[in-house]
Amino acid sequence: MFCTNCGKAIAPESKFCPDCGARQTAGLPLSQSMPVGPPAPAAAAMTVPAAAPSTSSPAGRPALWAGAAALVVALVGGVGYWGWSRTDDHVVRQLADEEQRRVAAERVAEAAEITAAQALLDKHIAVEEGEAQARARRGRQQVLVGQVAIAVFIVAAWQISAMTGFIDPFFFGSPWGIVVRLYDWALNGTAYGSFWLQIWVTIEESILGFLVGVLSGVFFGVLLGEVPYLADVIGPYIKIVNALPRIVLGSIFIMWLGLGLQSKVLLAAVLVFFVVFFNAFQGVRSVDRNLIANARILGASRLQMVRHVVLPSALTWIIASLHVSLGFAIIGAIVGEFLGAQRGLGLVIATAQNTFDANGVFGAMLVIGALALTAEALMSVVEKRLLAWQPASASDRNVPGM
Repeated sequence: MFCTNCGKAIAPESKFCPDCGARQTAGLPLSQSMPVGPPAPAAAAMTVPAAAPSTSSPAGRPALWAGAAALVVALVGGVGYWGWSRTDDHVVRQLADEEQRRVAAERVAEAAEITAAQALLDKHIAVEEGEAQARARRGRQQVLVGQVAIAVFIVAAWQISAMTGFIDPFFFGSPWGIVVRLYDWALNGTAYGSFWLQIWVTIEESILGFLVGVLSGVFFGVLLGEVPYLADVIGPYIKIVNALPRIVLGSIFIMWLGLGLQSKVLLAAVLVFFVVFFNAFQGVRSVDRNLIANARILGASRLQMVRHVVLPSALTWIIASLHVSLGFAIIGAIVGEFLGAQRGLGLVIATAQNTFDANGVFGAMLVIGALALTAEALMSVVEKRLLAWQPASASDRNVPGM
């Protein structure tokens, strides 16, 4: 092998030239790198010892310093890159932490603003609810005062007119005479038994007639509302029966069923039936067709549509009819008893009328009015429970109307 720097022969295993000290990265074979000039003796070439360059020799120092410099440069570059990368990562983390703190601060500020706004809104709502409740209490008190004032005025004027002779107490009665008559009935009873028994008979007839009329009215109203063919066929007959005077129907029922409970219940049921029927029929016809179409798309059967779509939609109409029909049930029972009965408030009124007992007639009417008011209050409670899913109306929110 020959040195790649000076061209002198070197041992094949030598990494440094013994003369120039150059590092032999790729030595050339003798056949390819023979320098121009007289060749060296082969024996001498073979006997030259392969001595490694010494670090103390002048020929080995440049290579040593070059390697050391390269190592120092590499170390400095590595350390600098490592420091730069660490510094860059630290800066990035610091910026990210600052951004997170900023976002967290903004969120805390937003949450505080939302909390403050919600607290202010809750306070405003509480104030409005308090004012609404106060207005409602004042409204109820004013209504009660007005009702009591009207009752006191009527009773006082009636009593004063009877006492002064402005009206004849024999025909018009008097409030004091009515109180005396009711007290006598409560203690001694009537000509047909206990006064409380007469009240209970009328209540029983009214309740049974109301239930029968409501159930039948809702059933036929929904049926004819859902089946137009039946509505066209049966509709004229329903209108004919509705046009008949109730007194005529009561007389027919008494001839058919006698003077007992059945005739009064049937008459009360007829009066209730037509009111509930027409409201239920109109309520079914007013159901949103889109709701029915959606129920059909979801695979609901006819019975499921009636149960889950039609009846809830028509419930407002039906409930509205119950207030009127409840009074009609009491009227039907009283009229039936008045036409012919064995006991009941209608019979008490008929007897008082036949004996010209004006105080007795007005006393029985007063009891009927009290029953009607009690039934109306119970119906209002039932209505609120059945229609609890509806939004509050203007009257419920104490919003002034007309």
